[in-house]
Amino acid sequence: MSGTITGAETGQETAGHSHSSDAPITFRALRVGTITVALLSVLMPYLGAVTHTWDPGGSALPATSVVTLFALVLLNGALVRVLPRLALTRVELLITYAMTIMVSQFLYKGGMPFITGATTFAFYMATPANDWQHRIWPLIPPWLQVGNMQAATWYWEGVPAGRGVPWGAWTWPVLGWGSFTVALMGSFFCLAAILNRDWIERQRLAFPLAAIPLAMTGDDEHPRVGVSILRSRLAWIGFAIPAVFALMDWLHMLYPSVPQTPMEYDVGRALSGMGLPWNVLSGDSGIHFSLVFAYIGIAYLLPAEVSLSLWLFYALYRFQQLVWASFGVTQQGYGGVAINPQTFIGMEEAGGFIALSAVVLYQSRHTFRRAWRGIVDRSESDPRDPVPVHWALVGLVGSCAFMVWWGMQTGMPLWPFLLVMGLFCTTMIGVTRLVAAAGTTHVDPGLAPRHVILHTIGAGPIGPVSVTMIGYFSSIYMYDPRITLMAQAMNGFKLLQTGRIEGRRFPWAAALAVFTMLAIGFPTMIWIAYHYGALTLPDWPVASPSRGMFEEIDSSLRSPEAPDNYLRAALGIGVVFMGAMTFMHSRFIWWPISPVGFLIGSGWSTDRFVWSNALIGWALNTLIQRYGGLKLYRTLRPLFIGMVIGGYVPGGAFALISTIFGIRQPE
Repeated sequence: MSGTITGAETGQETAGHSHSSDAPITFRALRVGTITVALLSVLMPYLGAVTHTWDPGGSALPATSVVTLFALVLLNGALVRVLPRLALTRVELLITYAMTIMVSQFLYKGGMPFITGATTFAFYMATPANDWQHRIWPLIPPWLQVGNMQAATWYWEGVPAGRGVPWGAWTWPVLGWGSFTVALMGSFFCLAAILNRDWIERQRLAFPLAAIPLAMTGDDEHPRVGVSILRSRLAWIGFAIPAVFALMDWLHMLYPSVPQTPMEYDVGRALSGMGLPWNVLSGDSGIHFSLVFAYIGIAYLLPAEVSLSLWLFYALYRFQQLVWASFGVTQQGYGGVAINPQTFIGMEEAGGFIALSAVVLYQSRHTFRRAWRGIVDRSESDPRDPVPVHWALVGLVGSCAFMVWWGMQTGMPLWPFLLVMGLFCTTMIGVTRLVAAAGTTHVDPGLAPRHVILHTIGAGPIGPVSVTMIGYFSSIYMYDPRITLMAQAMNGFKLLQTGRIEGRRFPWAAALAVFTMLAIGFPTMIWIAYHYGALTLPDWPVASPSRGMFEEIDSSLRSPEAPDNYLRAALGIGVVFMGAMTFMHSRFIWWPISPVGFLIGSGWSTDRFVWSNALIGWALNTLIQRYGGLKLYRTLRPLFIGMVIGGYVPGGAFALISTIFGIRQPE
């Protein structure tokens, strides 16, 4: 089935469009994109950590990038009238957007504050009671530590008056984590470059999230609001719906007498007073119903089988909880069998990621063969490839080789490093497939690779150094795989294809984005922490990830986890179930359910953001197509695209106004 989660295995590759007619990526486009990334590298940490006026969110459609593109299109309208020579072209705007989506999440939502916090946390928080000085410090490579205890203390408490930021103490940690980040992102970019034409042209995946920037820029040579999707009255109606609620929330913050409409409902609260099994659906991990208009708009754009899957498998996850609880087994694993149902279900989903990645790589096996043959025979190269696949393969191998060398310098044995990175790669392939084929904005795996390793192999065999370093990798990169570029790079390749842009300079755009983000984002985050004191900044993402990471490391070192046969079985069940679902979905056109929802059914984001809005979007999509036909569905499409844009842009406008007038929002 083309455009679905598993794609189409049969059929010839489409001819694509003429490579010679594509517009080139100019050096001006690279300059505009680099300047934009540089500005965001300063603004995002400041607005998020200091003024609390902007939350970039955890979506695979980054709010920062959507707001930035809208602002540039709005500005471009003025430039076309006043200074037409400075007006930006469609290529320049799309490349700028593609560059920002690859780094915006890493700047503040994850990555950057995780690295700086983890670098200092174990040293500042060490006490005689936890004895981290003797149990954890020796396991951290010296070149990933700040130079002295004073530098770690000042990071969390703020630099004393008259003293400067100890930049020298950060030289080696910044170089160490920066180089690994470049290699990691480079490897995922190269993997996306190998797979992109196969996914876009042969398997014809839907790429729903790429429709938003394409609609915002329209088809005009110099995009502006009047020639984009927002020329439609329906689009403005859709825009206005979330904008009104955002305005009411902002006014409520200023004037509490202004009514605020709750957008999240704790459904499980009604079950909190009941006994087993119903009370397992209550509490913080219970059922929540939310209204996120941007996601409702995206869910409307999805194939009905995908949006159905997103809420149906969430319901299946909750049903599994009830079944476990009916036998007296609660979330804490109390009962006749020592099983934590949440962990058991998470292991099933981890097996699903492994199975999906295996299927995806098998479907694209001919692309990898062509890349390998292209290294020795350049006639295998296709001029339509944005990046020659043989060079992408060389880049992938080179990046992986550097990461292996880097891992060996930490003292890790080879096999635990390869195992954790291999599991992370399967997760990233699965995440990218969900974003590309299903437009899933919140891909929240139930368990990270660290948990899979500890539950199936145990902490003892991998050793204390590996336990520590895997903790670092998990906290910084793996707990939220959306920050590490592959899904966004794949959407960027889709923008090149649909926007008819010649992509040979796209690797330069990606490299400039990553290096600019690191070169400016690291000093900005470090300066903010020392100037204000990290303890005064929002607990998430500054302190909480590091606290959780070292608590896990400490627990594993004190009481090493042993392998669990029940959880090994759960992993195998997930592999088999996902394999069967994928087979049914790809082979039988009458099969009505995509397997996508199985992978994220138990995720925190699925509960808080995805399932309820997918249910609403699915219901609207199904009812409109059933009673109005495809014509009405297409007619109303601008309404829902406007709803997506309106779900992001007003928040950016209020963040700007709040910052200018010194309005500090609560954490």
